[in-house]
Amino acid sequence: MAGLTVQNFVSAAVGIVVAIALIRGFMRAGTDRLGNLWVDLTRTVFRVLLPISFVFAIVLIGLGVVDSLSGGIAVTGVDGAQHTIALAPSPARRRSRNWHNGGGILNANSAHPFENPNAWTNIIEIFLLLVIPVSLTRTFGVMVADRSRATPSCP
Repeated sequence: MAGLTVQNFVSAAVGIVVAIALIRGFMRAGTDRLGNLWVDLTRTVFRVLLPISFVFAIVLIGLGVVDSLSGGIAVTGVDGAQHTIALAPSPARRRSRNWHNGGGILNANSAHPFENPNAWTNIIEIFLLLVIPVSLTRTFGVMVADRSRATPSCP
């Protein structure tokens, strides 16, 4: 679980770092210096991704998303058959995996009721899926010192 979580954070951070390097390429057309990958990667993981993940993992747990290292719960179905309902540490990994591939622990991804139990968790997850890409458009405008390019204009 730890190895996959590291991979989830690093792959998301690499995407953000590449976007920042592209912006620096627009800013610094007369130089070959686009910054240090490792500095940008470390800053992105520790200053952006980890704080967002920590805060919203707690929020999702509070809203009812299952967070357990238990193997599952044995239940008896309506037909009398025994079933095992899988449990997983979903909120702890949810934010990081949504940033890069959206794969889920419980196979149905956000459609599974343990990963997305109500409308509030769905709204929060959609917001968090969009917050970094939309923020990068704002970042572009701020970094090139032309805030009119930070937000798309409507005709």
